[in-house]
Amino acid sequence: MPASVVNQIPIDHTKAGLYSWRALIGSTTYTGHVVVRGSNAQPINGWGYPAGTETWYVGASSSGGAANPTFFLTLEAMSDPDDKDLIDAIEGVRNNETDFGEVAMVPNWVEGAPLGEDPIIYTLTDISGGSGQYTQLYEKVSFQMPIGTPQVLPTWYTQIPGLASVFGGSSQSPPVIQVGIEAKLTGIGSSDPGYPSSKSWYWFGRDPS
Repeated sequence: MPASVVNQIPIDHTKAGLYSWRALIGSTTYTGHVVVRGSNAQPINGWGYPAGTETWYVGASSSGGAANPTFFLTLEAMSDPDDKDLIDAIEGVRNNETDFGEVAMVPNWVEGAPLGEDPIIYTLTDISGGSGQYTQLYEKVSFQMPIGTPQVLPTWYTQIPGLASVFGGSSQSPPVIQVGIEAKLTGIGSSDPGYPSSKSWYWFGRDPS
């Protein structure tokens, strides 16, 4: 497995942040969070989150899913690492959810698109709550993250070389994000736009093959 890291959830490099995620699959809604510490951010409340990393958590599930699988990522908070409200929110996650992996913020895209067996693939179809232009990303960013026990980290795909995050951007031009921004990714079939191809797509994250 080649070395690979995940940067689908950006954060200001001097800040810390908390994202929520939810997956609507069939009759069930699954939820969780991601704690992000920027690459130049101070430690968060003395907890051991390394700089420049994302730590993924899975929480409770409930009834009320969607006929077509749908996944949402929402920026709930972004502030200095010593901000009390942020610390309290992360403490709630730590007390009530299960840590299922840590990945680096900076992406290392690899050519190709390993999919594994019978994946549920989601593609980006909408970004709301932001102040940037995002339509050029739709159906150009996709991912999979099987829900189960044990929970596993996601695999991300894109047609855009050098993409910095699901919200766009590059190493030279950071993505435009703010608290409340939300990405919606919709489940698709193998013949639909946004389905990764080994000929023209890149990937990083967990190797699903």
